[in-house]
Amino acid sequence: MFSLNLNSELSTLLKELNELEDVIQSKVVRSGLVTLSKPLKKSMAANAPKDQGYLAQSINHKSLNKRQKSRLNIAAVDVAIIVGPNKKVNGFSQSRKANLVENGVKAHVIQSNNKPLKIGRTGYASGKIKHPGIKANPFMANALQENESNLQGLFYKGMAKSLNRIRAQ
Repeated sequence: MFSLNLNSELSTLLKELNELEDVIQSKVVRSGLVTLSKPLKKSMAANAPKDQGYLAQSINHKSLNKRQKSRLNIAAVDVAIIVGPNKKVNGFSQSRKANLVENGVKAHVIQSNNKPLKIGRTGYASGKIKHPGIKANPFMANALQENESNLQGLFYKGMAKSLNRIRAQ
């Protein structure tokens, strides 16, 4: 997580934002969030494993609906987006794979109950299988650390650009 610190030069921008209607206000904030997500998405895709490239292809931003916000303890009126592997590639979600890659997996035993286990998309195995585990590759956390210093500036830049578009109308 990161926090945004307000500068005195941004006070006019915030004052103007507070005077806008709620709908326009949420569009402006969302525009700021989308602007700051662009370098995060690039860094995540660059740091993601490149075996088939599906994980890098699935990195995108997505707005949250009210139900998703409530599950994450975010107020329903707040604007929120998720940046990460949330786009399906070849019909399959890559979010589970991303979690395994990001956090790694301990070595463990996989055991079937006299039924063959499906391994991958086409393989099967039965009996006890000693899984060696997977070393963690925190590509999403690294992307956030790489871009942490510019996120606040990008957020306000996106908001200012959106406000300029609204003023021009």
